Amino acid sequence: LFENGLVRFSTKRYQKLKKNSANRSRFMHLTNYSVNKKSSSFKARTDAEIDAFRGSKWSLTALWKFLTEEQNMDQERVEKVWQDMKDVILKTFISAESHINIQMGLKNLKNTNCFEIWGVDILLDSSLKPWLVEVNTCPDMSASSPLDRAIKGALFTDTFTLIGIELCNRKARMTMMMQNMFGSGSFNNKRQRPTKVQSLKRSSSDALEWYDELSAADIKMIQQCEDEFRRLDSTSFQRIYPKEEGGECYDYLFESQRASNKLMQKWLSVRNSVPVRLAEALNMKSTAFPLGSRDFRRAASRSRFEKIGRTGSTGKLLSSHVAQESLRRAQSFKV
Repeated sequence: LFENGLVRFSTKRYQKLKKNSANRSRFMHLTNYSVNKKSSSFKARTDAEIDAFRGSKWSLTALWKFLTEEQNMDQERVEKVWQDMKDVILKTFISAESHINIQMGLKNLKNTNCFEIWGVDILLDSSLKPWLVEVNTCPDMSASSPLDRAIKGALFTDTFTLIGIELCNRKARMTMMMQNMFGSGSFNNKRQRPTKVQSLKRSSSDALEWYDELSAADIKMIQQCEDEFRRLDSTSFQRIYPKEEGGECYDYLFESQRASNKLMQKWLSVRNSVPVRLAEALNMKSTAFPLGSRDFRRAASRSRFEKIGRTGSTGKLLSSHVAQESLRRAQSFKV
């Protein structure tokens, strides 16, 4: 979830009126820019100051600053509003998770070949309780003001950092897919399917730990997600699920439990200090790495690149050399 956003206001104070009242106005009920810009009370923003609470459009960080500085609201109360908003957003997407998962399967979409930006409209009532208004699959990305440009520009930049586009050897990838389909791949001697949910519920009293029965697909998933977690640290995005703690309270909302979600929750519980056998399974050179250490970062990246290398991809993330190659190809076309 992107930490910042746009806060829009109606340009006429709300009043409870009768149905046929002559004072009814859409400027009172709607906050849309396309509507309120026609109001005589609309105050356009001509600056890109993120923390300024002025005009008819603010940033989300400006709203938090206004609540603390102008409304004398304590930080815990403001944080509670933000947490409630994240809770509403998470529950909204969980309600559609099963349908989205089915459609991705039908269209052969994976987390490495597609992404989507969703826009969520939240209404805060007089008690600052969040209410879901709508979810936009095609949110407005135009920049009608310097403030829009600043926030949406940062959103685009962080999005491309987060998704981590990889260079792909198409021929090798097709060969790998054919091998997996007919059972003659390089991992044929290992179980390819992800571990079942029941296998990840092993109690601590058992002789084996949950990570002792990981399949090749499980290991690859952990490596991919850890790469994404590392990229996440350099952006303004927050991971709202899976959670390091308390994620179980959302389990009942899922139409069916996903082993991948359980696997990520297990990984998040140990990634601060990786157990010896798990580090060996992930091809890490040391037995335990503290979170954020240089050795852990290098080991995670190396294991990820080695794994991709065996499956036919180059294992290089989008960076300056990719941009240079794209520029070179663009310049080679004749208009």
